[in-house]
Amino acid sequence: MLLVGLTGGIATGKSTVSTLLQREPYSFAVIDADVLARQAVEPGTHAFNSILRTFGQDLALRDDSGKITGLDRTALGKRVFSGDEAARKKLNGIVHPAVRWLMIKAVVWEWLVRGSRVVILDIPLLFESGLDRFVGLSVVIATKTETQLQRLMSRDAGRLTEEDAQGRIASQWDIEEKARLADAVIDNNGSRAELEARVAEVVRDSFSRGSVWTALLRVPPVGLAVAMWVFFRRAWVRKRKGRKMS
Repeated sequence: MLLVGLTGGIATGKSTVSTLLQREPYSFAVIDADVLARQAVEPGTHAFNSILRTFGQDLALRDDSGKITGLDRTALGKRVFSGDEAARKKLNGIVHPAVRWLMIKAVVWEWLVRGSRVVILDIPLLFESGLDRFVGLSVVIATKTETQLQRLMSRDAGRLTEEDAQGRIASQWDIEEKARLADAVIDNNGSRAELEARVAEVVRDSFSRGSVWTALLRVPPVGLAVAMWVFFRRAWVRKRKGRKMS
């Protein structure tokens, strides 16, 4: 099985590419870290309770009877992405471990039960969290900063001010830095047709190794050796390119 780490920046079009890869002619399995992140902070979970203790009980959404129904993500986002680096790190420290555990279970299911040849890990913070060390191929969806801002303001019209949008973009690693670390880059500054053509090109040139990986990983000793090789290769690439883990 080939694990592909798919990432980008906010409003660069990562979700669009993820959807394309799930559909024909690709039909790849996609594990979405954002979906897992929502599951990880459902009411009653350890992560949910930790967020309320850390950032305020008022972040809990309640129904008319006072029962907790969820998390006020908009309010939490404003507190975390307002330039407070310490707050962002605290949130990541709460959510990331829970998401990683859910992701491990999902990957094992795809590998051992479904026998998937290629699995896409859709992870916004692939490099920031260090999870790129565990994938066989890393792919970044890249746009210019101006395009990001325009798309984000359009997508969240009425919910975000321009200052809020700029703060969210600034809180993430620069796209050019992510592109420098990636194995493949998909440019999304053009039309939808251009994006689809670039996706097809990357799949054709890079994803074909998945059949080889599937054969190797089904032999446990070989699979372990391959996984270790990938891990240390990624660590070496990080060191060579001069970017430390966050």
